[in-house]
Amino acid sequence: MNDCYRPLIVALCRDRVAHARQQDLHARLLERLRAYSGVTVRELPHLYDLEPYGPAMNYLRAVEGDLLVAAWMYTRAIQWVLAAHGIGGTIGQTRFFPAEEMTESDQTTQAESSGARTLWLIDLRPHHDPEPLLAEIERMVIARGGPPMPKDSAAVSVAAADERIDEPTRPRWYPVVDYSRCHTCMECLNFCLFGVFGLDPKARILVEQPNACRNGCPACARVCPSQAIMFPEHQNPAIAGDVRGPASDLNADLVQLFGAFPAADLAHRERAEFVAEATPAQAAGPSGSSIAGDGPRADRPAAHSAPRDDLDDLVDKLDQNALDS
Repeated sequence: MNDCYRPLIVALCRDRVAHARQQDLHARLLERLRAYSGVTVRELPHLYDLEPYGPAMNYLRAVEGDLLVAAWMYTRAIQWVLAAHGIGGTIGQTRFFPAEEMTESDQTTQAESSGARTLWLIDLRPHHDPEPLLAEIERMVIARGGPPMPKDSAAVSVAAADERIDEPTRPRWYPVVDYSRCHTCMECLNFCLFGVFGLDPKARILVEQPNACRNGCPACARVCPSQAIMFPEHQNPAIAGDVRGPASDLNADLVQLFGAFPAADLAHRERAEFVAEATPAQAAGPSGSSIAGDGPRADRPAAHSAPRDDLDDLVDKLDQNALDS
């Protein structure tokens, strides 16, 4: 082992709602990583639900060297959630996110603090067995000059109290912008009636008021011509961050099957439903204005509260077909 070796920081995020499989995978990964001197493991809450300046995001921003983030979201969504909070780097290739799925602009985030470090990202959702994940982490460590992983977990080198970064969280709902795709066309800024979007000092689209976003509304992702907007908790894989198919694919299926409701029409319909949910003062705000919102809550339904109709059922059926395929 290299005498100057610095352990790889591994941020292991919990799922928003941990079922038995997620809990088992998380516990088995944690047990092995605790005993591995090649890494420093930290447990975090669900990445998408973290507050911008809470303990977990502050910790991730303070990491100066290489970083691996494993979360229960698409890899592309992990990348741009981190970038939105100033956490970036050169995206490292893994066996789970091969180079052929990455464009040249995908390979480096645009967070100004990225420096020269490598940022590895792993979507935990497809995995049941921890061994392939552990083997991939060991490969990264050895490539950096670190030691191989022990075959058992008898020697725990980090106390559990030191490795867990806790903070109170609530289910959040806000858009995440992929700046490798965004062309600053202003469609989202002009379309949103809730004041979510603005412009940064460089005249780039900015998610200015994430908590003003209406819980469950993905309409801005549908009107974005470059599919640069994600909602990591949406049931449509393309809107949630799947790199393998743009959001327009599923909207095109809707048009081909039923002869109506292209993406723009569907987005306008969704927006209208959420405007109807808002108070009169909130609904009166012009496009791009600053409208305060309390954001999503655990006791607030993520689906529309307006009466459902045939269109809602068709959209749900297409989204479910995409998940099952």
